[in-house]
Amino acid sequence: MKLKKLAGNLFFFLGLILLWQLFYTAACDWLKLIKPYAAPNPSGVVKCLISLTSNGTLLSAVTSSLLRALSGFLIAVLIGMILGALIIRFSYLERNLKPLILGIQTLPSICWVPLCHSLVRIDGKRNRFRHCNGFRIWNRPLD
Repeated sequence: MKLKKLAGNLFFFLGLILLWQLFYTAACDWLKLIKPYAAPNPSGVVKCLISLTSNGTLLSAVTSSLLRALSGFLIAVLIGMILGALIIRFSYLERNLKPLILGIQTLPSICWVPLCHSLVRIDGKRNRFRHCNGFRIWNRPLD
């Protein structure tokens, strides 16, 4: 029974990949709606995956991303624990920080992406930045 279910799942995903290839071929080759460099195709994705795996780039990128996510999580836990302990200890902080914290909690996570992008470049170096009416007008790495 499990083998039958596994085969059904496998055929479903193979069908999706074939459908993806069909749409890519129709849009890029037959109808000329999309330039080939603007949309990935399954064979190109597999070639890229093999290339990135063989030269070690994929492992390096995944490791870097996981370390960045883990360090961010640990920093957030540390700040949260310290702030939580201070709020519990001092009622003044509870009264004044509770509305701010509740307001921040209601923001969707995606709202933090522009701020994080402004603070940290993809290579991990911090940026010095200044905003004018929401637009970044000056941005250079800190030395």
